[in-house]
Parts: sequence; C-alpha cells; structure tokens
Amino acid sequence: MKNRNNKRNEFYVYKVVRKTDQEVKEQEQTQEVEQPSNTSYVISPHFGRQEIKTKYESMGYHRDPSSYDFIRGDKKLRQDIYQRQLETVRKNSKDFGANESSLEKPSKEVVEVQEEINENVPVAQNEYAEFEYFEEEQANTIDDLPVDVFAHDYHSEIRKYSGQPAKEEKPITETPKTSAVVKAKTHDAPKQAPVNIGPKISKYVGPKLEFLSHTKESGNENVAEAERQKAIINRTFQESGIRASVSEYIFGPTVTQFFIKVEPGVNVRSIQSVESNLTMYLEAESIRLQIPIPGKPFAGIEVPKKRENRKIVHLGDLLDCNEFKNSDMVLPIAVGQDNYGTTMYIDIAEMPHCLIAGTTKSGKSVSLNAFLLSLIYKFSPRELRLVLIDPKRIELGKFEGIPHLAMPVIVEQENFLPAVTWVFEEMERRYNVFQDYDVVNIVELNKVLVEQRKPKLPYVVMIMDEFSDWITSAGIEAENMLQRIAQKARAAGIHVILAAQRPSKNVIKGDIKANFDTRLAFRVSSFDDAKIILGSGGAEKLEGYGDMLIRYAGRAERRLQGAFVSNTDVKKVVNFLRTNNTLDYIVTEEELKQSASQRNIGSGSTAKTLGIDDELFDEIAYYVVRNKNASVNSLSRQFNTGFNRMNDIFLGLEDLGIVSKSVKGKSREVLVDELELEEILENK
Repeated sequence: MKNRNNKRNEFYVYKVVRKTDQEVKEQEQTQEVEQPSNTSYVISPHFGRQEIKTKYESMGYHRDPSSYDFIRGDKKLRQDIYQRQLETVRKNSKDFGANESSLEKPSKEVVEVQEEINENVPVAQNEYAEFEYFEEEQANTIDDLPVDVFAHDYHSEIRKYSGQPAKEEKPITETPKTSAVVKAKTHDAPKQAPVNIGPKISKYVGPKLEFLSHTKESGNENVAEAERQKAIINRTFQESGIRASVSEYIFGPTVTQFFIKVEPGVNVRSIQSVESNLTMYLEAESIRLQIPIPGKPFAGIEVPKKRENRKIVHLGDLLDCNEFKNSDMVLPIAVGQDNYGTTMYIDIAEMPHCLIAGTTKSGKSVSLNAFLLSLIYKFSPRELRLVLIDPKRIELGKFEGIPHLAMPVIVEQENFLPAVTWVFEEMERRYNVFQDYDVVNIVELNKVLVEQRKPKLPYVVMIMDEFSDWITSAGIEAENMLQRIAQKARAAGIHVILAAQRPSKNVIKGDIKANFDTRLAFRVSSFDDAKIILGSGGAEKLEGYGDMLIRYAGRAERRLQGAFVSNTDVKKVVNFLRTNNTLDYIVTEEELKQSASQRNIGSGSTAKTLGIDDELFDEIAYYVVRNKNASVNSLSRQFNTGFNRMNDIFLGLEDLGIVSKSVKGKSREVLVDELELEEILENK
C-alpha cells in the first residue's frame, strides 16, 4: 500500500442492495450494475476496487494508532497540511475526468441502511472524530469526496460539554451526512465543486466582566473608634515606660494600622513586651506587630476592625481596571488589596511556583477561584492551558467543561500520578523543541513561531487543592517529578500552585520549599504551621475570610485582603464558557490511563527512568563497582546529592542488574565487574 505522500484518491463505499429475483434477473441481462455486495471496499482511480477490513488494518496497524498518542499535535498545522493536499489533488482531478453526470445518487433504501450502520458503530473516545463529507445536487464531482483514506488523521477531536464526566463524552461532528453510495465514472469535462474539510473550530468567546460582582458603595471608616484605640496605645506605652507614641494611622480593608514613632535611644523591640497588654486593652482577639515596617522609620501595630466596618475587595473591581487590562506581566493574576489601598497583581511567570496554606473559612479556596478567573479573563485556550487537581471534588471540580482545560479535572486518585507524569513529560518535550529551534525558553520560542506564522506554545498552569491528601500516598515517584518540575519548568512555561489546609513537614519538604519562592499564608491553626509556610510567625494571628500574608518571589512580606468572588459569579462564568465554546482537551482521561498502563506507573519504573537519565548515573555506577560500595546514604554524602535523587539512581542500577535489590537489614551487593559494567552502560 502506498504511503500518504503519493496522494492517491480513495473513498469508502458501503454498498448494501436488496433486490427482488426479477430485478436481479434484469440486472444480469442488462449488466448495467455490479453484483450486490455487503463488503466494504475502496475504489481507487489507480488500483480499482479493493476490499478492506478497517481503515487501520489497511494501514498495517493492529489497533487504533491514536491510542498511542500521548499529546495530540497542533490542530492548525494538521489543517494546513490537509488543505494543501486538497488543493494539490484538486489540480490533478482533471486526469480522472469525472463530472456530475457520471455520478449517480444512492437509493433511499441504501441511505437508510447506511445511516443505521453509522449510528451503531461505536466511536472510541481516544480516536479522532470521523469527518463526513457531503455532495450537493448541483455539484456531485469527485472533489466532494475524501481525497485520502487517512484524511481524518489531520483533524483533532472536537467535543461539546454535555454535563457528563469526560470518559462518557462522545466526539461529534457538525457537517451534514454523506450519501452512502457514489459511483465514480470517467467523463471528459470535470466540474469543480466546493470542498468541505470538516467542522470549523469556533472562535473563542471570552466571558463578560458583568458576570462578576463590583463594589456598589464605599463604606465609611469609623474614625472615632480609631482615635479611641490610638489613645489606648499611647497610654499603654506611657504606663510601661516606653518612649513611643502613635504618629498616624491608616484604614486597611480588614485592619487599622498604627504607625509607632520610637524616640532615639529606645530599643524598638521593647514594644513586643507590651503586646499582651495591648491585646487586652484594645479588646481584640489578636493584634499583629511589625517591628519595623519594611521601608519606613516606624514600627507598626495592626488592629482588626469590627466586622461591620471591614471592606470586601471584589474581584470584578480588580479586573475592570487599566492596570490589569494593560499589564505588561506575562501571566498576571489579581491577589487583593493592602492596607494602603494599593491593588496587588502578581506575575505567575515570575513566581514561578506558589505554596498556599490556610484553614477552613480562611479564604484559601476563594483565592484559588480568583486566580483561575484572572487567567480565564486574560487569556484564551490557545494561550493558556490549565491542569486542575481536586481531591475534595468540590472547589476546582466546578470548572469542569471550560475550554482552557488541558485534561479533565482530576478528582480520582488513580489519575493523579498519570496527570503529574503528563506535566513532567510535557516539560521534557518542550525542552526538546527548544533544542530544535535553538532557543532557551518559551518566550524566545513563541517569538520564532510568530515570525514563522505558526501558533504559539501555550503556557500551562497546574493547580492542586489539598495536595497533602494524595502526595503522601503517591510515593517517591510523584515527589521526584514535582521536584523536577519545580526546578526546570519555568523556562518551559509550566507553573505549579499547591494548596494545603494544614502544612506539615512530611508534605512540604525542604526540596519542594526551596523551589516555591512565593508563599501565601491565610489563617493557620498554630505558630508551627505559620513557620512552615512562611518561615516565621504571624499567619496564626490573621482574621480569616481572605486576610492573608504574601511573600512574593523573595520580596518583603505584605498583608492583603484577598480578592473575593462568590460561587454564583463563578457559575455564571463557567456556564457561559461551556455554552459558547467547544471543549478540546490536549489529553483525555482514557489517554491518561492508557499512558499510565504503558509506562507501568506505580511500579517504580518512572523513578528508575529518572535515575538512569541522571547526569551522575555513569559516574556513580563506576564508583559503586570499583569500590564495592552500594550504600545510598554514604554515596549521597560522597556526591553531595539528596537522598531521593541517589535512591532513583540506585533503582536504575538495580533495574540494569548492576546491584542487587534492597533487603531490609542487609546492604546491597555489587553483581558485575568493571568490564561487564562498560557493556551494560553502552547498551542501556
């Protein structure tokens, strides 16, 4: 069978004919039509009639080849290639000499049988959608037929949101149905006709800002209460013998901040000695001291405002301003407003990864919703893709069905490790693309692609809520991949946001914390939790409901009132996106499962692969064989590597048969000599 480059013209014909004995007899006498047959076959101008079983068996496959695809290729590129093929065949179609007079219409009975066949044929979710072609009454030429039996491979599947889980969705097409039987006869005068190359991908329709709530009126500040608190603070300093006083105060959304001027010669830390007295006299649950305020010649005391005087910072106000619309940030998101009334936007590309912690009703989940809506309002699915992981099935699961998703929202634990693996392999794939284009990051690559009139590579943001629930049970494989992603993914345009209700040392380890420069701390339950997420206390004294401390990419700590967006507003945006846009995953749930099965995820194979690919693997292998030393701990100190990295390398050594398996209470044995090692490393 010739390859696709020969551009031969073929089309499928399913011919099912039911005739009476009299009609069959007349047919044999006139010999005007062929004998009835219910076998599928191909009519080719070069090869004549050929019977086939399935389109994939005719290609030499035993199964659908799309099931081996881990990531679909670029849709626009496939459509461009297919369009060029159509134009080429159209120019050469005169050689075949077909026109509308030589094409007969199928009988009504044949059409009904074929429609019944089409309805009963199941379509696997991981196959590309079949595109049907149509013929018009005034334009029945060979140009109306598929020019190649492989033409559908140049189109990606287009799905519409049905409200059901992704695995139950079926690909659909929007083109009219084709006729069942068409006879191609040569004729002297071919006639050109319009060609349908499949359904057109609809343009992305973004949500409107009217879906989000805005601040209707500004609240009045309680100046009398602030003056009363100022007097209490000054009196407390005076009674304690501290030469300091309130210089001024400002009203933040959640707290009133008092600026304390300390007289020369007074130790500013002496203010801490009266913290408990101030809390009691001010009748507050807790106060927060800033000693000193970064960038100012004052110490600070933040006193919570009464509930009725607190200000809500609506996300709609933050997005509906020129600062956000005209921002020169790569991936801007709206965070909140500080005590000075300054709106804070941060760039995910600069973070480049973020850790979030907060107890129930602290505002953590609302903040994740605000981050997602900021990205959705700013970018189209061609510019940004999201990977959402939600063990609770509540917070991020409501975004299922939006066109920005790279895959279905992960709510099953069995899909967690395959999803992280996909992100890891996508990162590695992008670095290979960088090497091909001789660039070092996604920004340079997209500039080159724009110059070549090719679609940009989209950014990928992975957000996981309550990651501590699954990360501990996923084992060392998930930890290793998250660590590698955190170390390398920034240049590849991949960023990670992890959120946890209660941070702990067992979950947020040093290797992960070292690569997550940006930290968001909402109210936590204890000083120890605050120290894990921020490195210092303070988060345990926050007021909850969006009151947060942020340490953005190594900058000084700031207190903010987080942007608020209600569940009603989120539903309005999500429903609009579902209704007005098509859902087109990069990778489906079935493909994730199949990929996990092919890679034996969960059996340690990923860790072995990471170890074998490590740049120190060969050096450590020679050291182990020459010194007969197979101790992970000692070699970790010898080569100054982390335990996890060295353990991966030893899993690779074990997989290649260089060292024995690990047995509790016994040291590993070295199984090969140096000559055998050289042969193994050459063939690995």
